[in-house]
Amino acid sequence: AHYPSELRANPPHFLIRPILLAMAKTFTREEVAKHNTPDDAWIIVDGDIYDVTKFAAVHPGGKSTLLEIAGQDATEDFWGLHRHEVLDKYKRLKKGRLADAGPARASASEVRSELSTVPFAEPAHLQGMSSPYFKESHIALRKAVRKFLADQDFVDDALECEAKSTAPSKELRKRLGDAGIVAMVQGPGPHLKLAPNGLLGGVKPEEFDYFHEQVVQEERSRFFCPGWEDGIDG
Repeated sequence: AHYPSELRANPPHFLIRPILLAMAKTFTREEVAKHNTPDDAWIIVDGDIYDVTKFAAVHPGGKSTLLEIAGQDATEDFWGLHRHEVLDKYKRLKKGRLADAGPARASASEVRSELSTVPFAEPAHLQGMSSPYFKESHIALRKAVRKFLADQDFVDDALECEAKSTAPSKELRKRLGDAGIVAMVQGPGPHLKLAPNGLLGGVKPEEFDYFHEQVVQEERSRFFCPGWEDGIDG
């Protein structure tokens, strides 16, 4: 894509992703197929190309598992054994994308930040049903909290805390406090005015009600890590 020089120098947010995709290096399948040895191993997952030469030695599934498919499209094998988050975790291994692959799949964080269109996957008022309790401010708050908590750092910390019975990261607890989440789970009250950066979603402290608190509690529970959820308030 071609953009005016002033936009290239200081691109707005909605142009950053297309520009980065345009800058990404592309390869043909024939080029990838040449990287099929233990000393030079590439694989393809969903059109993206990953250099797993060094990673193969520490691959949890074993070195040979990766080397057997070096130079090939490993998409089907990958999705049969891994979650979406794995691609985000090892994005540093990405070399480029297939020239004929088309648009890239959204990252796990991007998917987590969106409201689901799957029937019954969200509260009824988010899927076309009217509600006398949940207003636009509640919906705006939910979207903002979901986007904020979609950060992979929170996911990794929550899972590690549950697995090792350790306390949540102090740095992440501070981020939650700065975002007003720690204050919001305490319910309505004057303490909400103490949130250093205000409340997410543009909600004003004086309009915050128990349904707003319910929204925040529901979004936190999406981690399915109750120990971590209790710990981030302490």
